[in-house]
Amino acid sequence: MRPGPTAPHRDTFALVYGLACPNRCEFCCHDQEEYGRGKLSPAQAIDWIRQAADIPSIRRVIFTGGEPFLYYKEILEVMTATRAGGLPVRIVTAAHWAETEARARELLAPLKEQGLDELSVSTDPTHQEFVPVAFAENALRAAGELGLVNEVVGVFWDPKARVEDHLQVPEGTRLLTRLAAPRGRSRERRITPEDYCLTDARLLGCRGYQRYDFTVYPDGRLYPCCSGGSNIRADLALGNLREEPLAPLVDRAHADPYTRVVLSLGVAFLYEIAAHRFPEVAAKLPPKDQFLTCCDLCERLHGDPELRGLLEPVARHAEKLVDPMIEIADLRGDRPEVVRG
Repeated sequence: MRPGPTAPHRDTFALVYGLACPNRCEFCCHDQEEYGRGKLSPAQAIDWIRQAADIPSIRRVIFTGGEPFLYYKEILEVMTATRAGGLPVRIVTAAHWAETEARARELLAPLKEQGLDELSVSTDPTHQEFVPVAFAENALRAAGELGLVNEVVGVFWDPKARVEDHLQVPEGTRLLTRLAAPRGRSRERRITPEDYCLTDARLLGCRGYQRYDFTVYPDGRLYPCCSGGSNIRADLALGNLREEPLAPLVDRAHADPYTRVVLSLGVAFLYEIAAHRFPEVAAKLPPKDQFLTCCDLCERLHGDPELRGLLEPVARHAEKLVDPMIEIADLRGDRPEVVRG
């Protein structure tokens, strides 16, 4: 039986079940050379999800990739074996499997029986080069009819674009429009914050107060966030689930000053603390206006051992201010919106 939600954190546990994908979106957060490399086994996934169900802070399991539906039978097996743990499940997909609405219902219904309650569909003009928009619409309609929470996510190079302009959206669907960041095959694109009309607010806040998206990759390495690729290049690995249990790695993340500050208040908060209390450190940090997203800046700072060392005292000092800052922001109702590429 799952323990009661006594922990202050509200975390998720995401499994990058496999990196294979039928799409080749130019802004994919995984570099091109990572496509198709490695996958989890059902036994590994079952073990780790069962461990997650015993950790009070973890409130949800997410299957992502790559494309999780390439491993449909295995994921259904995993969900069936872990259903008793009580964790609800979200699956992130581009819906290449939803050729018809009937086919979408056929695939989604057994997953719902085993704990699926949210379906997140990725579609936009780039995804639609590989998966017809009708497939995304079929998946969303079928999911809605089954009583699932629907979400559709679109990624755009045009800051004026809206995801709802590119498909027929069923009523009640959650809409997320995100700006593309140069990743993977589009890494050489040069986009500035000014191109997207972004302010420093883009670097204030990342995941949210006491919310971690613990993400495990096929090699077993666990990260405190879901920023595919950036979390790897930022050297944010907490350890390897093939070598250590999940619980101490989660505790390690919760206790790490850098991780806690960045996920709660953003990388820019470290810059503010450095400017006021550690000017000798501030002078050595790269100008933050050169970076498009929190992930870009975090990758640069934490991925550089020298900068990471310089920031240790800054993060320890900043951590003392996290709770008061969040409380003040909540009272004022002016906590900044998260902007992520």
